[in-house]
Formats: sequence, C-alpha cells, structure tokens
Amino acid sequence: MGATELSLEVSADIAATVHPVEGVGVYEHAALVAQLGVFQQAYVPLQAREARPDAGSKLSNLFDTHAAATAIEEGRKLARDIGSGDPERMSPLKLAEYVRSACEEAGIAVEVLDDLATLQAEYPLLHAVARASIEVERHRPAVVRLVWSGSGKIERTVCIAGKGVTYDVGGADIKVGGSMAGMRRDKCGAAAAAGFILSCARAAPELTKGLKVVVELGCVRNSIGADAFVADEVISGHAGKRVLIGNTDAEGRLVLADVLSHLRSRVTAQPDVYPQPVLLSLATLTGHATRSFGPYACATDSGAARAAGGLAPRLAHAGARLGQPLEVSSLRREDFAFVAPGSRNTPVSAYGGTYDVLQCNNAPSAITTRGHQFPMAFLLVASGLEDHGAGSALPLPYCHIDLADSVADARGVETGSPILALFGYFLMRL
Repeated sequence: MGATELSLEVSADIAATVHPVEGVGVYEHAALVAQLGVFQQAYVPLQAREARPDAGSKLSNLFDTHAAATAIEEGRKLARDIGSGDPERMSPLKLAEYVRSACEEAGIAVEVLDDLATLQAEYPLLHAVARASIEVERHRPAVVRLVWSGSGKIERTVCIAGKGVTYDVGGADIKVGGSMAGMRRDKCGAAAAAGFILSCARAAPELTKGLKVVVELGCVRNSIGADAFVADEVISGHAGKRVLIGNTDAEGRLVLADVLSHLRSRVTAQPDVYPQPVLLSLATLTGHATRSFGPYACATDSGAARAAGGLAPRLAHAGARLGQPLEVSSLRREDFAFVAPGSRNTPVSAYGGTYDVLQCNNAPSAITTRGHQFPMAFLLVASGLEDHGAGSALPLPYCHIDLADSVADARGVETGSPILALFGYFLMRL
C-alpha cells in the first residue's frame, strides 16, 4: 500500500491460540515475530540500494520496536546482503571485506586470511576447491575469522563454521541443464553465521552475558579450469585425514571440514579460553535436504550432541517459537559405512588403503539414499570431530544445519535462515 511508517499491534488473544502441531504456547513471541516479518518485507537488496542510494528501505519507522527485533534484524540484514549479492559483488575477497566493515563496527574481532600459501598449508581441502579460481585475482579464496564475547566471565562458547561458496559451477563435475542458475545462494551458510554473530553483538547485554561466539567463514568460488580439482584425487585435510574426492560438485563439505577442524583445534588447545564449547556448521549443502523437507532447514546432531541432550531438537523448539521452523534429522551407522574406506560408492573407492574417508558418491544427492545424512558422517571424520564423540575423553557436541531451500522467501529474497532459531536458543534460552 506504500506505507513507510507503521504502528504494529498484535492481539493479546493470540498467545492462547492452539497451534495444530505445537499446541499451546508457541505464539508467546508473536509481537516479536510480527515485527521481524515487517522488517523482512521492507528489505531492499544490497545491489538495489547501491544502484539507487535514495531507495534505502521501504520502511522509515516502525513504532515501539522490540529490542531483540532490532538486534536480530541487523544480523539478518547482513546475511541477506551477503546472500543476495551477485557472484562479482560478493566474490570471496569482497565478501570478506563486507563482513569486516559490518562486524568491526560492532566490536567483533575480525581476521581475514587470504595468503594463498597459508591457505594451501592450513586449509588444504578449501584450497583444492579454489584451485581453478586462483588465476582470477578477484575470485581468490579467503577465510574470515570472527570472535566476540559478552560481558562477565565466559561460561559457554558457540563455534560456527559457515560455507561461503560465492558461486558454484560444480567444478569439473559441472552443473548442467540450468541447475547452475541461483548458485549465488551457496554462500548463505556463511551469510547466516556472520549475521548471527552480529546479532549477538547488537543484542541486550543481559542476553549475551557469559557467551563467547567464534565464527569461521570459508569463502571460495568453485570454478572450472585447467587447474580444477577432479574426482579420484586424494587430498589430506587440516585434520590429517586423506579424503578421496568423489564429486567436485560436493565442494561445500570440503570447505567445512577444514574450517571445523580449525575450530576443533582451537577449543581443544585452550579449554579455559573456550569453555563449554558447542560446534555448528551452516551450509546450503544438499539437494536431498530440499527433496526431504521442502523449504525448511534441517538440523542433525552428532553422538556427542545427542548425549548432551540434543542441540537439534532445542534449535527446532526455539525456531518454532520465533517463526523459523527447523526439521530434525538423525545420523545412523550406515552413514559412516557410506564414506568408509572400501565402500565401493565410486569406481575407485574399493581401494580403501589409499584414503581415510570418501567425500561423496558420483550421483546427485537428491537421488541418493540418505543423501543429506551421510555428508555429516564425512564431516565428523574429515574434521577430526569423530575423535570427540560421546564417551571420549573430550566430547564436543556438534550439530550440522543444512539450509536446503530455506534460504529464500517467496520473493526470492534471502531470509537469513536460521538466525532466529540460533538467537532463540543461545540467547533467549527458548
């Protein structure tokens, strides 16, 4: 209707409304959710704002805004800006600088690693994904490290790995039949991770007291060229595991494996600095998750996370109450068998002595049985987190969130998923 100033009123009766699945109580935060809905509709994509600086936002004022809504929306806006940026506007190095400019202003420590020799030595799987893009200077990879702490003594640590594939052509296993279009969204895991830490920094101090947030973003373009990595290669990752490549279009799990391994190393080396750590990975990882759950992200717990009471069901509970539903999936022993040496899931994977873990089979995930579950088994093995399972000397609860088709709303605008579920569970304690 063209209104730019709104006063939003939510009926008090809604709190008692019975949800057909969740029952009573799910609408407790209806006013907050309604405000976030207004903000989402008012969002103008970054490149539209840059092309027309006078465009700004469709909304000039929302009266009586909930404090949490403002903090959440600042993070979601950063996530949308990153996710909606085209492959050149949000190339790896430009993404890194955009995150730096947004986060340093909020008091978040930012480090950008873009030295190619360092990345090859410290993030060898990520570097392999980037090999074909390195000859184009503006497409070169970067890792962004973000750290922020709330007030008081740090009592809990949230570590998040974000997949920031700024464009995915599929690599040597190139995407065909129109499936390449829309792959600018393959960076939405990194976008959501950066948005979450910014929301934490902007949130009320009483919500973040004693909380430390550590984020690593693996920013890379999966291109095709003379130096592209190919199926059948064996590449040793940061955790020392020899990875057999099965499909170059399953590049996101390679990026995440190295990033997760660095987060694992950090928290195990300095437990006093990073107390009570939990680890998460955020990624648009598989078409299978979309086929399984439609427009909802899905969360899968490791054994250590299950033993600690479960991260995935708690995130789903919080998400339901903030208008960001998540599905809960489960990891099974056959998922580990799928990626084990000698699995026979690719033409050369029967030769198990040459590698420690299979990255992927050579069929689309959407037609592969348990196509979104077995990648998490790969992540656990390739990152070294398998050694920190339930019953180990140092369990590290880990939850993988596949954003699937949840990254955009009906208008095609990135939503910042699943920032609301993360904010609800870790800050609002829902």
